[in-house]
Amino acid sequence: MRGLTKIINHFRLAKSNSILLAGTFALAVFALGGFVMFGQAQASSNPDNDIIRGGVSNGADFAAKCNADAPGDLHNIYGWYRIGCNDPVVEGQSCRNGTVSVNGRVVADNAQSEGRLPISGSHPISINGHTYYETPNSAAFLSECIPALVALDGNGNFMHAVLKPCGNPIYAHSVAPAPQPHPTPTPTPTPVCACSSLTATKITSTRQRFVAAATHGNGSQITSYMFDFGDGTSQQSTSSSVEHDYAQPGTYTARVTVQFWVNGQYVTATSPNCVVQVVITAPPATATCQSLQAIQRDRTTYDITINQTSTNATYQGATINYGDGTSNNITGTTDSHTFANVGTYHIVATLQFGTGTTAKTATCQATVTIQTEVCPLNSTLPKNSPQCIACQYNANLPANSSQCVACPYNANIANTSPDCVKAATVVTTLPVTGPMDGLLGAGVGAGGLIIATSFYLGSRRDLLASLLRG
Repeated sequence: MRGLTKIINHFRLAKSNSILLAGTFALAVFALGGFVMFGQAQASSNPDNDIIRGGVSNGADFAAKCNADAPGDLHNIYGWYRIGCNDPVVEGQSCRNGTVSVNGRVVADNAQSEGRLPISGSHPISINGHTYYETPNSAAFLSECIPALVALDGNGNFMHAVLKPCGNPIYAHSVAPAPQPHPTPTPTPTPVCACSSLTATKITSTRQRFVAAATHGNGSQITSYMFDFGDGTSQQSTSSSVEHDYAQPGTYTARVTVQFWVNGQYVTATSPNCVVQVVITAPPATATCQSLQAIQRDRTTYDITINQTSTNATYQGATINYGDGTSNNITGTTDSHTFANVGTYHIVATLQFGTGTTAKTATCQATVTIQTEVCPLNSTLPKNSPQCIACQYNANLPANSSQCVACPYNANIANTSPDCVKAATVVTTLPVTGPMDGLLGAGVGAGGLIIATSFYLGSRRDLLASLLRG
């Protein structure tokens, strides 16, 4: 008001100036008209109440946004009010007095709009587990009338409407049009609902990708695809492409049925082109002998271990050929074998596997060498070598050793034995009976001492020579 008073005061001051007066009056009218137009275009005070945020501009825009379903609940909401995304619509308006008009003709009254938020005068409704709110136009509208897209049947009767600024659906009672002389009926196009094809593509030996194709139009809308995989399982999807794993090999007949929303009801369609045969084959059986281990337990005995792997096959045992003219059948993976003779032997294991319908084998091998038993006196000689005969005087020496000499004082011990050295130092003293006996005894004793000393020195030389040779 203060701004308006100011304009009027300016008008009074400038009343003598006709040009200024006309400009001021035009400015005031423009401002007031712009305010009124803005108020009429306003659909909602809260964008969160919009079913389609930002609204729609025309029928094609509505069809695109409805089919895209960015909020994720448009099909449920519009389906509740029997609104199809591709329904033919005309321009109209819905007003606060509850009417819906097209080209100046009221086609419905008692209109209510549906939004996402509760406002004064609204009541909740539940659609597919979500709560929305219906409100009479008199309480919901901030403007007197709001542009709308209106759907009419072939007789011009109201079917439904959607507010353009917000996409909110309008529910109203149809008002029959006034009788017209010789009305020209508007033909209703036949809805298109067809299942075009189904293809199956192998991903793995058990997994298939199915892709369906369907056509729709003239008011029909695809809502879902029901895939029957032919193995007793099925899957409903809003996507035309799904994947499936088959548990068993076999031939399966898969088909798809397409569901459409047409004129407020669901219809389904399939065709021979939407049936496909799928052949699932079992993965190939594999069987491998990874290694054959031969671990020596003693000189002639080896412990045998088989290492094997298999896929889609069952290990049933093995035949082990030891290369010495003997073999053994085992059901496990271990065995033990003693070789009778010296030599090198090639051990071959042949493994048997069962695959359900066929048999499968795999082989692996190992090589062992049985050495001759060595002489304990000389590891470079075999045990049965003539040079391996022990000295009769010293079991630690071979019989042909130069040190294998009997002690001259004790034939049971070796000449190099410490006991032989001790025996050489023993001096036998004869009894003394007279002068001659004394002299004789002295002579014999001296001779014995000389002889003993000679043997002792000789034995020491032999011992020293033996040690130096060794």
